[in-house]
Amino acid sequence: SEIINNNTPSLSVELEIQGFNTPSGVSDQPMNDEETKLGAQNRAKAAWDQFKAKTEEGKEPDLAVGLEGGLEEDKDKELICM
Repeated sequence: SEIINNNTPSLSVELEIQGFNTPSGVSDQPMNDEETKLGAQNRAKAAWDQFKAKTEEGKEPDLAVGLEGGLEEDKDKELICM
């Protein structure tokens, strides 16, 4: 790892992180991968829109992330958290 550190240029990044309470548009407890992914996508899109609405010039964010937890049944009928 010392070799990597000596040959890797330093990276300086300025971040501004904001959180938004956004609706998922899916059930309170998603029960499959598809619904969980859709909830996360909906939250990311809503966070993007809320950021734009919050700024005076309607500035767009560089990135918006949506988080959604869900469950799915495996072949043994056990619930797996996603």
